[in-house]
Amino acid sequence: MRTILALCLLAGLAASASAKSTADIVKRKQDAWMCCLKESYGVNHKRNPDRNAAMEMAFRACTTEEDDLWNYSAQSGVPRSSFMSLKSAMKQVILEGK
Repeated sequence: MRTILALCLLAGLAASASAKSTADIVKRKQDAWMCCLKESYGVNHKRNPDRNAAMEMAFRACTTEEDDLWNYSAQSGVPRSSFMSLKSAMKQVILEGK
C-alpha cells in the first residue's frame, strides 16, 4: 500500500530529469511523515478511544513533516489534489493498521 501511495505522489515528478534523486527525497520525506503519523496516532489513540479524533490529532502534531513534504512536492509540480488524495490514503492506512 505504501508503494501505491508513493507512486501517487511521484506521478507528478516523472517528467523531471532528476526523477530518481527527486523520488528518493520524496520517499524520505514521506517516510518521515508516515513515521510521525503512526507514532502520534499510537499515543493519541491510547488517550482517546475515538480513532478518527486520534488521527486528526496526529495530523495536527505532524504538520511540520506534512508541510515539508507538500512544499517539496509542490515545487516539483505535484498538484494539490494529488497530495490531498495521498493524505486521505495515509489516514486509511493508519486507521486500518497496515
